[in-house]
Amino acid sequence: MSTLDQRLRAATTALAEHDHLRQAWALLEQDVRAAAHRVQLLTAELAREQRDVHDLSTGVMGFLASLAMTGELEREKREAAEAGIRLREGQAVHDGLRAQLAALEARIASPAREALEAEVAAARAAKEAAMRDLGAPGGAALLDLEIGIESIDIELVPLEDAVAAGTAAAAKLFEVVDVLGRHGAAPAKGLVGDAQARITVFQRAVDQLTVPDDTRPPFASAISDDDRAPWVDTWLQQLFGSGDREARLAGARTALLGRLTRLKTQLEPVQARRDELAARRAALVRQHDQLVDPS
Repeated sequence: MSTLDQRLRAATTALAEHDHLRQAWALLEQDVRAAAHRVQLLTAELAREQRDVHDLSTGVMGFLASLAMTGELEREKREAAEAGIRLREGQAVHDGLRAQLAALEARIASPAREALEAEVAAARAAKEAAMRDLGAPGGAALLDLEIGIESIDIELVPLEDAVAAGTAAAAKLFEVVDVLGRHGAAPAKGLVGDAQARITVFQRAVDQLTVPDDTRPPFASAISDDDRAPWVDTWLQQLFGSGDREARLAGARTALLGRLTRLKTQLEPVQARRDELAARRAALVRQHDQLVDPS
């Protein structure tokens, strides 16, 4: 592949990646706002639960509660502890999303889109001038192949991002399952918020994917509304709720494995399309290289 070809391909790919990152930033910024709002709600919830514990521990209410011996104070303490866990998980999700957003902003900032557009235009102009000057046989076929490769790259770049996000989400879910089985509930609760955040990033990436053709359903159709809904609070309530400890651990593990299975099912068609396009691109590149250097 000639230097001009490499320059044009690199410029086009960089511009496509920049546009994809901007779309991802807009969606992630919405997630950060939603996570911040949830932290506010959870903070208020914890404050209410702590007030209830205080009221039942002191003064007239505390005296009456001790006489009644209904276990209400212990129940309120447990609810306050659970509210504290939910707040810490919510804050962890918010912090993780903010870190992802900052990383995206840094990638978007440099180089600027204007510079990328200028480089694409300059690379195209240089390539067209060289082809006109050379007038070599196969020049039209060469250009057709390059257009085909660029068209594939436009779809392939977001697919690569979605596959990477899905793989990372599956790995984190598996880690939670492993930690839960080997070390118990307490260490696992510190990981599950990150798992939910990674799944959300994957779902956002899938939502941005284009439909390959009219004969295939959109990739996002494989993700149900239930899988899109926040689930960490419910999972933690199940894990730290009442009842037999082993039964709670088993139920929490089963729920994670079910979510992991569904995630892999959602990821498989994205991976298949990625692999299909990567193979097509490799074939076009081989044809291109053969035209440029038949030897």
